[in-house]
Amino acid sequence: MPTLETQRIAIPRRPETVISTAQNGWQQTAARLMRQRQRFMLETECPSFDPSDTSAAALFTWLRGTTNGVASCHLPAAFGLMALGTAAIIPEPISRSICAALGLLGLLSVGRVVFRLLVTRYTYRWRVAFNPDRRKYTWLAEPID
Repeated sequence: MPTLETQRIAIPRRPETVISTAQNGWQQTAARLMRQRQRFMLETECPSFDPSDTSAAALFTWLRGTTNGVASCHLPAAFGLMALGTAAIIPEPISRSICAALGLLGLLSVGRVVFRLLVTRYTYRWRVAFNPDRRKYTWLAEPID
């Protein structure tokens, strides 16, 4: 009597960068890959995260990310706003200029990522798969030619 064997199917793989939303700085990595028009995979544990959603509210989930990823976008933005607020109340002109420059630098670093995500999310086709072994959702991002 023959035995039942499961065949291993060789799935052809393309070299894709895998980005996990649990990493620090995953937003910058995704924005860089979108700027270069490359395919990539986005892994997340959050079932409500949908990168294919093009609404303004969905952009907040890109920036918020997970607990580990908050430092990549929120800290520079908070520092920039704090420095601009401090610059408004400092009477000395040189210190005011330095605080204002640092504040603008923090906001521009976040703005660069936000702008890239806003512009290029529309030019990608998104497909999702759930991996029950790892309990993660994997979003495949392919640029639309």
